[in-house]
Amino acid sequence: MAGGPPCQGFSINAPVRSNEDSRNHLFREYLRYVDAFQPRAILIENVPGLVSFEHGGTLHAILDALADLGYGADVHILGASYYGVPQMRWRTIILGLRGAVIPQSAWPEPTRHAPVRANFTTTFDGRQIVKQPSPETDAPFTTLREAIGD
Repeated sequence: MAGGPPCQGFSINAPVRSNEDSRNHLFREYLRYVDAFQPRAILIENVPGLVSFEHGGTLHAILDALADLGYGADVHILGASYYGVPQMRWRTIILGLRGAVIPQSAWPEPTRHAPVRANFTTTFDGRQIVKQPSPETDAPFTTLREAIGD
């Protein structure tokens, strides 16, 4: 099951980031559906600001709730342009598997280089969560013209 709770309140570009913003609690509705349907796997997509919001409190609440529901879950921030998507956007991705730990092989390795820079928190609980291309990766990012110019 894939979903993305509203991101406006988590965004580092929001005029005010506040726990009082009711949108910032809608992830609980997604988790209610996870509980009801018990899918084998879940994916939650959001903005990188989710990681730093409330000093990681909301992200911890999501991961803890998934654990309580029986899911092993992990989080990474992926750059769309590193995977051939013609966008210079970063996304926080949470993956969960019912009754299992997320293997590191579940996270794709970047296949392209792009002129993007992280302007957000790149660590969570003391570990690096941004996937960067390896030095051996030499493919350039895909431009919009290359993707749809024909």
